[in-house]
Amino acid sequence: MKLRLFNVFVILLITIVVPVSALDGWTQSGTLLGGSSNIYPSQIHENTLYAGSFEGFYVSTNEGLTWEKRVNGDFKRIRPSNSNPEIIACGSNDQFFRISEDQGLTWLNFDNPLGSPMHCESICFHPNNPHKVYFGTSNGIFMIQKSADQWQEPVMLNTHAWKAYSYHDLFMYPDDENHLYACSPDHGIVTLE
Repeated sequence: MKLRLFNVFVILLITIVVPVSALDGWTQSGTLLGGSSNIYPSQIHENTLYAGSFEGFYVSTNEGLTWEKRVNGDFKRIRPSNSNPEIIACGSNDQFFRISEDQGLTWLNFDNPLGSPMHCESICFHPNNPHKVYFGTSNGIFMIQKSADQWQEPVMLNTHAWKAYSYHDLFMYPDDENHLYACSPDHGIVTLE
C-alpha cells in the first residue's frame, strides 16, 4: 500500500513539476512568435534563423533563443533562395508578394494583380536564377522576375487549366530548370514546362 501511494505521489509530482512540452521531446525556443507559420536557416550566417508569422518577419542570430522583429505585417510564407541566400521571398494573406535582397532588412511590395482575395500557400525559386520566383496561391501560380536590374510586377502563369486553382506546394529540381511541379487539391500533382 505504501509503495503504491509512493508511486502515485512520484507520478503526480512529475506531472506538476515537468512541463508537458518536455515530456514529448519539444521545448519552446526563445520568444513566442505570434502566428508563426514557417522557419528557415540562413545559408550564409551560422546560428541565424528566419521566421515568418502573421505579425511580421523575425530574425534570430542565436539559434532561436531570442528574436528580432524586422518588419511588421503578414509574412505567412517565406523562402530564402538557395542560389543567392541574400534574397528572400514572402507571400501573405493580405494580397502582397514581397522580395528582399538584403536578408529581410528592406522589402519590395507587389500588389496582387487580380485584386481579389487570395492566400499564398507556397514559394519556389528557380534553381539557377534567384531573380525568378514562383508563388503558389489560392488563385493560381504567379511569377515575379528581375530584369534590367528591376523587379517586374507579378505575372499569372495562365495556361488554360492552371488559372484560379489553389496550389499548396511548388518544386523545381536543381538540375532541371524546365519543369515546375505543383501540388493542387483540385488537380493533384501537375507539371508546367
